[in-house]
Amino acid sequence: MQHELKILPQYFKSVKEGAKTFEIRTNDRGFKVGDTLILEEYEKGHYTLERIRKEVAYILEGGQCGLEEGYCILGLKQEGLILKNIDLTGISIIEQINKVKEEETEFMIAIELGNKENAIEEFFDDMQVKLGLLEKVFGIKADKVMGKYDKHLEKIKFRPRNKQCNKCIQCDKREREFAGQKWLLCNEDNALVDKDRAKECKSYKEQKE
Repeated sequence: MQHELKILPQYFKSVKEGAKTFEIRTNDRGFKVGDTLILEEYEKGHYTLERIRKEVAYILEGGQCGLEEGYCILGLKQEGLILKNIDLTGISIIEQINKVKEEETEFMIAIELGNKENAIEEFFDDMQVKLGLLEKVFGIKADKVMGKYDKHLEKIKFRPRNKQCNKCIQCDKREREFAGQKWLLCNEDNALVDKDRAKECKSYKEQKE
C-alpha cells in the first residue's frame, strides 16, 4: 500500500540526505512492512512539490520502549550501493589479476572516448573484479568490505583540499582539451589533472599568478 504524508523541510532534508532513517507517525493508517511512503515536503501551509519515495522496512508499535500508544516508528529502507560476490569457482588468482587489468583498461578507454554510459558500466565492472581479487587473495568477502564503508566516508569527509594544481610550479597552466573537458598538465608525473582538484605532491611549490 502507498501512503502520501506531509513532512516539514528540516525533516525532509535529513531523510533525503540519509541521516534520518525513520518516521514517527500516528498509527492510523494500518502501516505494514513493505508499504511505500510518499513523503511530500510541506512548508508554511503549502506543498513545495518536492517528494521522496521510501519503503517501510520495520515498524515499532506504540505502547512500548517509551513510545506512546497510538503512535509508531517506521524504519525506512536504505537504498544505495551494496556489494555482492559472484561465483569465481575455477578462476585462479593470476586470471583474476589479468581481469582487473583488462577492466581498468576498458574503463580508461571509455573515459578517453567520452562515453558516459559505457564509463559507468565499466566502473562497476572494475569494482566487481577487484572485489573478486580481494576474495581470491585474502578471503575477504563483500560484507566485510561494506562493513568498512562508514570508515571510508569519515575519511573522505575530512580529506584536506588545500593544494591547487594550477598554482604549482610543476603544472603547465596551458589548458589541454581531452575527452571534452579542459585539463592541466602536471610536468612532474606527466599526468593530466583537473585544475580545481587538490594534488598531494612532494615537489609542490606555489607559483605566482
